Amino acid sequence: MHVTVDHTSERTTEVQILPSAQRKEIMEGKLINMLMNTHLLLTNFSKEEWLTWTKEHKGENIFFGVGLMTHTTFSEAIPFDILGMFFIAENLRRLIKGKKVFILVADQHAITNQLIPEKKIQEKTKEILQIFKTIIKSFHLDNFEIIQTTSLNSDERIKKIYRQELPDISNDYLKHEIADAIWLSRFHKVGIKLGWAMNIEQFAKGHDERFFDTEIAKFCKSISFIHATTGKTANQQRPRVSPYISIFGEERLLLKTHEDVARKTHDWKIQKDNSAVKPMLKHLSQIVRLHDQLFNNKSALSLENKMQQIISKIAKN
Repeated sequence: MHVTVDHTSERTTEVQILPSAQRKEIMEGKLINMLMNTHLLLTNFSKEEWLTWTKEHKGENIFFGVGLMTHTTFSEAIPFDILGMFFIAENLRRLIKGKKVFILVADQHAITNQLIPEKKIQEKTKEILQIFKTIIKSFHLDNFEIIQTTSLNSDERIKKIYRQELPDISNDYLKHEIADAIWLSRFHKVGIKLGWAMNIEQFAKGHDERFFDTEIAKFCKSISFIHATTGKTANQQRPRVSPYISIFGEERLLLKTHEDVARKTHDWKIQKDNSAVKPMLKHLSQIVRLHDQLFNNKSALSLENKMQQIISKIAKN
């Protein structure tokens, strides 16, 4: 108990200083509540399960990967949805008191697909790296580190994992994913992979990261998997998509200069028969809500204005 004296009123005021263990418990509870109350996660833990997971997971760091293309199509832009991955990762890092969040930009994996000219992949990678750097700077995510997977080609440790430790795997993209995870776990103390999935079921299903995570788990027992929900579009034929890839023709919010949030949201809202609009706007509101909670933003602006403010903040940096 700390006692201060208010000399102006000649009253003694008692200010309670909480023990550090209690302060830690309160903060831990807030971070867990944020994870439990967001609709951005498929991982559906109770508070007790989150507390157990926090104590028992292996490794002190986190990673998530970002692809440049679907299995057939190249990404045209970076969607607003990617911020959900950044904010969930930061929430998890604070919860486990992690030192690092690694972001793997999978340019090497895109090259192995042999569907897109390498020069175009290099150009897209440069664009993605710049946007990610501005996101990190804009939100002071000083514990985040970007790794370009082509830069690992000269690392003898990962080359040994890929060439000598792993068996022959016909899917070269998958083999790179597994090697990356083992390398991060072994040499960078990574114990958590944040991915995204179409469904909550714990098995490979759909065109998401569940397939890769199932295979990684066979070779890397020290990594836990947390799954975010999909990105969302206003396209009724394709409402659930990757949170970090946006292909031509998709109706969604993008991280780009001069993106007009008010115009786009107005155009979506007047589509009364479009069943994809409401889930997409709810998803975007959840990203903004997590942003506000993490960074203590108490602004009373509308959702559209908040999203525009976030995009403009990134564009300015």
